[in-house]
Amino acid sequence: MVAMPAAQSLDRSLLLAFPRPPALDFSARAITFLGGNTFTLAVTILAAILLFHRMRGLALLPFLAVLAGIVLQNLLKWMFHRPRPDLLPHGVDVSNWSYPSGHAMLSAIAYFSLAALFPCRYRALAHTIAAVLTILIGLTRLYFGVHWPTDVLAGWLIGLACAGLTQFRVTDR
Repeated sequence: MVAMPAAQSLDRSLLLAFPRPPALDFSARAITFLGGNTFTLAVTILAAILLFHRMRGLALLPFLAVLAGIVLQNLLKWMFHRPRPDLLPHGVDVSNWSYPSGHAMLSAIAYFSLAALFPCRYRALAHTIAAVLTILIGLTRLYFGVHWPTDVLAGWLIGLACAGLTQFRVTDR
């Protein structure tokens, strides 16, 4: 779908229309950091360590989901070989292919998988925070001009699907 001329035209239009006030650079860098491989792995490892005594069977699930997500993301990038946008100077360093957005994908996997581990009475709030973080992280990738909008959308959708696979193991507590 991303190779279709209509999708490419829409990608170009949306990326060029995306607002980029320089005053947001520092905040956008901080937010985009929250979706990177290193940070999402670190957060899920820390959560597994902290939760291991209470939730032995589930504590490793977000970490394993992120690890699998990194493998899947790299496999998809290798399969599609979609070049990154060259319409604007990139606001952050990037080193591999564009599709799908790994930041959008990993943030959805990590934060929604972690949200599912919260007790039932806090789970809606945890999922809301996960959604806000995931959306903001994806938008920063557009802000910095390093992904096409369809890369980010695909990252969100694939990430949500992967996170959804972790949800079936979580029971109400």
